[in-house]
Amino acid sequence: LRWLPGTDTLIASPLDLRTAIAVNLQRQQMEAKNLVLDLTEFGRMTGGGIWQWRHGVAQDVRLTMAPKTLETLWPHVATLLPAPYSTWQVSGQSQIELHIPNLEWRDNASTQPLSMDWRFTEIAFTSPEGDYAGEHISGQVEVTVSLAPDWRPASVQASLALKPFALLIGSFFPQLEKNHIAAKVILNS
Repeated sequence: LRWLPGTDTLIASPLDLRTAIAVNLQRQQMEAKNLVLDLTEFGRMTGGGIWQWRHGVAQDVRLTMAPKTLETLWPHVATLLPAPYSTWQVSGQSQIELHIPNLEWRDNASTQPLSMDWRFTEIAFTSPEGDYAGEHISGQVEVTVSLAPDWRPASVQASLALKPFALLIGSFFPQLEKNHIAAKVILNS
């Protein structure tokens, strides 16, 4: 796979795609099971779901994205960020799981909440000058989004859980190595 994502950074990786697809023409439905997309240089995506094209409905869509390491992914993400963040170094492990129980493509369609679970371990970052840095950052972010019929977010629930880690912000070095951090946010429109 070779792709130029709107920047001068070429993404090139061998690609291996495996899945089982069942098509039911009578029900006008396609189901993908055991989808595995391996990009040797970047990581793996797995998942599956059901698409009913007559009704414009996707059901039980599940995707898991697991980059090999953040070091391999970061140079491509960094090109999308403003200065000075695009010059920072980032490392660690990450995995994102997305679940869409039911999604309809028609006016005034109701949807079930979409959920995303982001897990990360041993994240480390540093600015080029070393005045911003963090290490041993591990935790989880869970987000559930309910959409209004016009596809705008009607409510967002998010939670964050962090294990103890080290952080440097300029000359400020908070004592976070012994404390767990947890937060929950609920927004309704």
